[in-house]
Formats: sequence, C-alpha cells, structure tokens
Amino acid sequence: LNNGTESYSVLYLKMTKTDDWYLTMVHVFMLIVLVLVVLLYAYLTRNKNYWKNLGVPFDKPVPLFGSLLPLAKQAISVGDFFCKLYRSTDHPYYGLFILGQPSLLLRDPRLIQDMLIGDFECFQERMGGKCDHDQIGTNILFYMKASSWKVMRGNLSPFFSSSKLSRMLELINSVGENLVSHIRKKTSVGLAVNSLDASTMYVTDIVASCFFGFISDSLSKGVTEFLQISELWTKLTFMRVVQTSCFVFVPTLAKMFKIKLFDQTSEKYLQDVFLQVMGERKRSGQERRDLVDLLIKIEKEQSHLFKREEIIAQTLQLHFGSYDTTSYSTSFALYELCASVDVQKKLRGEINSVLSQHEIVSLEAIKKMSYLHMVVSESLRKHPIIPIMDRVCSKPYTIPNSSVTIKAGTPCFVSIYGLHYDSRYFPNPETFDPERFSPENKANIIPGTYIPFGVGPRNCIGSRFAVLAVKVALICIIRNFEFELAEDAGSFLGYDRKAFLLTPRNKSLNIKYKPIS
Repeated sequence: LNNGTESYSVLYLKMTKTDDWYLTMVHVFMLIVLVLVVLLYAYLTRNKNYWKNLGVPFDKPVPLFGSLLPLAKQAISVGDFFCKLYRSTDHPYYGLFILGQPSLLLRDPRLIQDMLIGDFECFQERMGGKCDHDQIGTNILFYMKASSWKVMRGNLSPFFSSSKLSRMLELINSVGENLVSHIRKKTSVGLAVNSLDASTMYVTDIVASCFFGFISDSLSKGVTEFLQISELWTKLTFMRVVQTSCFVFVPTLAKMFKIKLFDQTSEKYLQDVFLQVMGERKRSGQERRDLVDLLIKIEKEQSHLFKREEIIAQTLQLHFGSYDTTSYSTSFALYELCASVDVQKKLRGEINSVLSQHEIVSLEAIKKMSYLHMVVSESLRKHPIIPIMDRVCSKPYTIPNSSVTIKAGTPCFVSIYGLHYDSRYFPNPETFDPERFSPENKANIIPGTYIPFGVGPRNCIGSRFAVLAVKVALICIIRNFEFELAEDAGSFLGYDRKAFLLTPRNKSLNIKYKPIS
C-alpha cells in the first residue's frame, strides 16, 4: 500500500510539473501573440497623426483599413466613396489613408491644374501596376512606369489622329448600321431593347474591327466568343474585386500572392487572337493601317525598347479601356435622352439638318453637330465612367501657397465625380442640362472642374475615339427611332458598389423604340 501510495504521489508530481510546463508554454505563446498584436497595431497606426502634424484636415483612419473600410465592406462605390471625402471639407486638399499609407485628395481645381499639369514631372506615376509577375497588367499604358509610358504613348498617339479616326469612322458607321438593324429586329416583334446589352455589343464589334482587324458581328449573331471573353473582364465576382483592389491599391499584396490584373482566360484568348492576326499580317504583307499594323511597326523598329509582352499589353489596354467606358457612356446617354424628350427632339432636328447637307456621317459632319457635342459632354459630366484619378508623387513636393511638403511615394487623388457634382461649378448638378456646354456657357466652366477623361499629359489617350463611338451610336439611333424607357425598365438606382467604374446598378434599363418612317 505504501509503495502504491508513493507511486501515485510521484505520478501526481510528474503530472503537476507537466501541467506547469504546458501552462508556462501557453503563457509564453500568449505573450508572444500579444507582443505581435501590439507591434502590428503600432505599425498599422504609425502614421495616424501624419496629416494632423502637418495641419491638414483628414479622414480619421481605422487600424488595418485606414480610410478604406467602407470600400472593404462594399457599402459604397469607389466613385461615391471619394465623392463623400470630397464633400467632407472646403479645404483645397484633404488627407486620407490607403491602409497605413498617407494619401491626399486634391479638391481645388486651380491646385489640380498646378500640380498635375504645371508640375507634371513630380506626378508622372500611378498607383498599382508594379508587379513583375504580371508582365501584361503591369505594362499596359495606364500603369507603365513614366519613362516607358512616355515613349509608348508617343508611339500610340498617331493611332488616334484625325486622319486615323476618319478611317476608323467608316468601320464605326458600319457597326452603327448593324446597331440599327439589331434594334429594328427587336422592335418588329414588340420587344424592348436592353440599352446596356446593345451598347456592349456595339462597342465589342467596334473594338474587334478597329483594334484587332476582324469582324465580331455580335449585333447580328447575339452571343459570340469574342463578346463572352470580353464580358469576363467585367464580371464582378467577390474574388475579382479583391484581386483588382490589391493590384491597384496594395501592389505589395499583389506581389505576395501573385495577383494579376486581368482575368487569365480573357487575357490568354486576346493574346492568342492578336498574335494570330499579327502572324497573318506578317506572312501576307497586308496592311490595314490599324492598331495591329502600328504594333507590328513598334515591335520591328523598337524591339530594343519594348518586350513583346509590353506590346501585346497595349491591345488589352485599348480593348478594355474602350469596352467598359464607351458602352456605359452610350447607355447613360440614351437613358438621359429617354428622360429628356425635348432634348431628344432638338438633337434629332440638328442631326437631320446637318446630314441633309452631307452624304455620309463624316468627321466634318459630326463637327457641325454642336448640340450633339453638348449632349454627350453633359452625359459625361453626370456619369464620368472613371470617377477618380490618381497620381503618385515622385519627389518631395511643397504644395503651392502652403508650407505642407508631401513625401515621395504619396498617392494623390482627384474625385472627378465630386468635381462634376459640385454646385459651385455646376448649379443643380443632378439636372441633365446640355446648355451648360453651349458656346456661350462653356467659356464660363472653370478649368479643372470638367475632366471626364482625366487631366494633364497622362490623361486618357483614347478619349476622342470613345466620344466618336458614342456620337455615332446616338446619330444612328436618333435618325431612325423615337424612344423612351420601357414600362419594365425600372429607375436609375445609382452605381454598382463593387465596381471601380461608374457602372449602373440597374442592368435592366430597357428602352422602347418606335421606328421613324
């Protein structure tokens, strides 16, 4: 019995020591975790007083997210988020935080002009795109580093010259005729037309013809492979939103997790299409004087400056840069014309009057349509598809008329949407009023307040092409149809909270067309 009792005692002591050891390890582990949490918190909040110390009004950051918590929760669209920040103060600039990174929102139009145009050499770079594992996404013109961007933009600019646009107008007019046929076909059986679907097919066919040199024919055939692949880019799954957000705002995470900008199925398909067309052109010696020919020339003459991936990247840049922006702009313009019958009638009168003096829809004829330009300009004011603009400061910079110096690497934003809806610059901004852009009123618009395609040397390279495509669509439709919103169209419900672009939340903006005899 004594021996047994002694054995139990020894066993108890051993168990107690083991429990003490485990307990000690738990305490050590908890202490390590606590220290790591404290260090992480200190790191994430290290800049929380950055703007306060500089005397700049700012948005109070949330640990980990900075100012981006509403976007992370998908409670608000990117455009509405920056517009809300824009309206938070009357100060010329406003501090915010991209995670822990101090950033600046520029509000004053004169300051925007001074910094992004006058001092462009300090603001040539953009956020995002610095991911070596993604040779396509990183090397599109939009994200190219300044040194490469300058050369590539110089090479691509001739593609959007007046002479090239005049040649492309022939192709765009042909697609416009197909758009009219598509609407007639729907209307003949009593169907309304989804404006977003029709606009998307219209732009897809234009991109295929003008950029890739082949006929897509989505408007005639309905769903085509090229259209389906293009739509993959705009499909806003949760993971795509997260991945794109990382690529744009947190390139460090994009590098860590090998995140790429484009959907890989659509990227590979478009690469293959371009390389196939490029190969056929080289073998046949045929020239269409289009984007493919231009990029073949760049590859041949400047192979020492650009890798093939950098050249291919520009086809994706121009495709996706046109696909969303132009289709949404066309759809929004049609929506506004449905709601403004008087504007629609006046525009139809101008188009018919001008075209009675011209055999075809030429650049010369379109230039004479001043009211059409006013309508498109006002639609782009109300619905700037790219609602924000960003630049990154490349060297220490003292903000004009202040003692505030921002560091190199500081992201600077402009809320295009906020400026366009500022009643100081555009009274009654919610009202669709093309007269804002009449010759006599346009002169009163303050420079830097109307910037649907950005501002400065690094603005949108394809803006003239996009506006031309929208105008041709409106000309073709208004000449042939009267139109209004269908009964089942619903109302405009604002913008999709998951999208970076101003994308309509209501995808069922159906339009009822009545052919004009």
